[in-house]
Amino acid sequence: MSGPVFRMPSVLTAVTLLVSSSAVAQGQNGQREPAPVAAAAPTPGNSIVPPPIAVVPTSAPQAAGPDAASGVSTASTQAAAGMKGAVGFGVGILPNVELLGTSGAVALKAWLSESLAIAPLLGFSYTSPKDMDASWHLRPEFVVLFAPFKNASTRLEFGGGIGFAINKAPALESTFDLTLPIQAGVEHFFTRWLSVGIAARTDLVAYTEQGDFHQIAFSVDSTSLLGQLFFYTD
Repeated sequence: MSGPVFRMPSVLTAVTLLVSSSAVAQGQNGQREPAPVAAAAPTPGNSIVPPPIAVVPTSAPQAAGPDAASGVSTASTQAAAGMKGAVGFGVGILPNVELLGTSGAVALKAWLSESLAIAPLLGFSYTSPKDMDASWHLRPEFVVLFAPFKNASTRLEFGGGIGFAINKAPALESTFDLTLPIQAGVEHFFTRWLSVGIAARTDLVAYTEQGDFHQIAFSVDSTSLLGQLFFYTD
């Protein structure tokens, strides 16, 4: 009686194939996709993309306020600032001795401080008509002026001083006058070095001598006007 016969090589072959198939299947399921490689940040020097341009917003134009509107007046107000030590040379126009027409005078003004000035004035005229004797008039005076409002483009000035006059007319004796003039007026400064002024003036006290004639007069009026133009230097 014969027993069952086992074919060992066939069984081993089948087991081997089954194990190999399982290993292959597990290997395929265990594979993962490679992680993406992070791109390197571009170097500023080697980048071909131009750097961004910063845009700075412009501020809106501001409306001119009161300070801008008063800029011209402020500059004009400071035109006469710092007048201490300034010396002005100019001309003056005032009525002549006959109170008909005008005569010129050489004017000088020196500011001792911001509110105090001395203003010498020299008037001179000479006339020589044909076939007649010459006539002439000389009047120097010295006036001290006070300006109460300092550092203003238009200054109020008032003061007084002393002066004398010598008049010589044909067929008449010479006349000598000693006066105490007073005046009040304004001076406007266009710039630091240029100004014009006008003042009402009178001889508060006037002593007149002509030969044997002597007279002392007191007067306060504004019939005489003095106009002046000054050029200042430091």
